[in-house]
Amino acid sequence: MYNILVPTHVEFALPSKYQNLSAKEKPAIDLVNSKIGNNVTPVDAYSILKNIKQNISTLNRIITGHNLVHIMLILNIVKQLT
Repeated sequence: MYNILVPTHVEFALPSKYQNLSAKEKPAIDLVNSKIGNNVTPVDAYSILKNIKQNISTLNRIITGHNLVHIMLILNIVKQLT
């Protein structure tokens, strides 16, 4: 069984002048993942999305649309699980 906790759009796309208005989500995700049982495998969506964000400017020149991040997340999860 797998568990995936996906951070919200705010975690990666909030303009810097507003970042102090939002708490970081990674500590909460890590806490939940530390509490789940041994029979559940956490999927690290946070790191996948962080990596996507670092490469998004290049990808935006190739493909645009809000679904791009979701598609990339799914592809990376499948890659991680295989």
